Amino acid sequence: MILEGMSNMQIQIKSWLTSKIIYETEAETLKEAVEKAVKEKINLSNADLSEADLSNANLSDADLSKANLSNADLSEADLSNADLWKANLTNAKIKKIQIEQIIKGLSIEVVD
Repeated sequence: MILEGMSNMQIQIKSWLTSKIIYETEAETLKEAVEKAVKEKINLSNADLSEADLSNANLSDADLSKANLSNADLSEADLSNADLWKANLTNAKIKKIQIEQIIKGLSIEVVD
């Protein structure tokens, strides 16, 4: 029996504001592409990562300021030293993330 693995595909990470491509690479998953971008120190501010499965991702030192992470799964992701200033975390899953990891730059607005 021959088992075929997932093949790499071209993945683009775009700005949610302008739809401009921020980063493009070959990867099996969006999570792998995001981790590559972070490792290469690509600025992911304004990135549209809504609904992304980033569980267990290494996002340490990532610039995710103003990124759209709504409905993303960040469970057990490493967000140490990540910049989440004004990031949209609406309905994001953040299980088992130490609060110290998400406080840097976190801005909370109370809406009546």
